[in-house]
Amino acid sequence: MAPARAVCARCLVLDECRTWALEQPDNPAGVWGGLSSQERAKMRRAAEPAGRPLPLAPLEAASRLSRPALAKRLGVATSTLQIASTLGITEAQAQWWTTELGLRPERIWPGWAEVLAG
Repeated sequence: MAPARAVCARCLVLDECRTWALEQPDNPAGVWGGLSSQERAKMRRAAEPAGRPLPLAPLEAASRLSRPALAKRLGVATSTLQIASTLGITEAQAQWWTTELGLRPERIWPGWAEVLAG
């Protein structure tokens, strides 16, 4: 595996190759993008959300704060909220952030009970 990784280290399309390999559902064998199939599988598992992500927009609207003010109030970086607006937030984040803001999640996300049920 070391010789393959050495070739990858010099490759001009390393990032593109890694992205391609991570996007393949059948997880091709061998080293692609400098990663083994086991390393790629581990990265995929780590990137999978634990549950269905919740949209951030309803929380932002309910807080009536600008994104920078909301980030400050929650003690997170504005970039964290930017990422959350794209990817959604987890149930744990929703619980924590609504508590911090003195809000109730069931009033923000329709179907909150179903989120808790799994």
